[in-house]
Amino acid sequence: MLWNNAWSAGYSITEWKQENRVVIPKIGRDDYNDCNSYRIVSITSCLGKRFKHITSQRLITALELLDFDDCQFACMKERSATQALLILVEQVQKVGVVFYDFTDAFRTVNGNRLLYKLGNDFGISGKLFLHIHSFLSDRFARIKIDNTLREWIESEVGTSPGTALGPLLFIVDGHDVPHCISPKFADDMVTIAVDDDIHVEQKLQQATNDLTDWSQNEGMDINVSKTKVMVFGNQTGKIDTKIHGSSVENVTSYKYLGILLDSDLNFSMHTEYAVGKAKRASAKICRLIEGDRCTSEYRNRAIQDTSKTTPRICFTGVWSSIPEKDVLKLEKVQHQCLKRMIGSKAHSSSAAAEVAAGVLPFRFQKRELCCREYARKKCEDENHLLVKLLKSSIRAGMRFCPLEYIRVVSTELERAVSGCIIRRRSTFSVAEVMTTTQQQHPFNGPFLGQPR
Repeated sequence: MLWNNAWSAGYSITEWKQENRVVIPKIGRDDYNDCNSYRIVSITSCLGKRFKHITSQRLITALELLDFDDCQFACMKERSATQALLILVEQVQKVGVVFYDFTDAFRTVNGNRLLYKLGNDFGISGKLFLHIHSFLSDRFARIKIDNTLREWIESEVGTSPGTALGPLLFIVDGHDVPHCISPKFADDMVTIAVDDDIHVEQKLQQATNDLTDWSQNEGMDINVSKTKVMVFGNQTGKIDTKIHGSSVENVTSYKYLGILLDSDLNFSMHTEYAVGKAKRASAKICRLIEGDRCTSEYRNRAIQDTSKTTPRICFTGVWSSIPEKDVLKLEKVQHQCLKRMIGSKAHSSSAAAEVAAGVLPFRFQKRELCCREYARKKCEDENHLLVKLLKSSIRAGMRFCPLEYIRVVSTELERAVSGCIIRRRSTFSVAEVMTTTQQQHPFNGPFLGQPR
């Protein structure tokens, strides 16, 4: 009832838009006298969070009807970091890539330009537009350090990354970046160039210049120190890419959307990273379990959550084609973590430890996740980029491209569904949707399911 009244009034309550921005140190930094060693987390009203979540779902529905930006994989339904990673890794067998980073991207969005894009480019109107306008107006924030609160200051720009609506509005604002910037995951933007050495450098520089011009028009700034360029494959030498006259650093590895990419794409570095992360996570939980104050209820709950510390392939298929030696490393660390957490002896059966903890064997996890990803691709429209890449994906000997590995692992699934009719996701043209929304806009009604 409260949210419906706020929706009908066409504005957000002022207290719902106030933010307490808490300063939190980043783990593992060498110098905590540097401002870059801290991050700011925005804490807002619980009622306001729910209201913004519902508003964001309505905006997502409107954008889905318009077949919003196929190169953007953040925030939207049926899109994920997995898809962005698969597109990147599938294409970078022998190419150059620039990974861009923006300075405080979410908090530098121009609200007036964003509202213009919502109305002009997407036809957003009515109460949905009014609420987004209200969300971007009369916002106040204050900094909290330890237990000290500063005074309220009006926040005149930005989309508030600490809310459900903020990141969604950011990807709307960034829908018109140059077409050469792809894939995109919110503010994590990439450009790929496939050609000989000379043309790769030219293409990357041109794409960088185009993105720089776009960011200047939007009042945003590319962080040159955090932007990196990387060459994949057997190519040697460096690529000279400049932003505002400053050279972009060449790297041999880069962590993109949680995956540590190396120039050979064998993911050995990421395997070591996953092993270390699993060991650290299990050690923390074991210290809590073994403590004198740990109750039996907490101990049982921690054991039930052991699957959270195992090195699962979180981004399905992206690095599932790792060599056998790396698979053995991940299996070994899974067994060690599980045995320690359930209190079994080091020489006890690994299979028994997995059964006791309710965790699938690592190879089964990998196969299951690959099959799930393959099923998603079979449900996509024929014109989807990942579907096209799946058809052209190859292998050389036992070296697989990610999508080809997913297809091979899912051979039995393909046979099982060969006689079934697969319902693919359909898309709408902008002209059709704009005509429909002019006749009866579907985003002006109340929240709780009353007839519109």
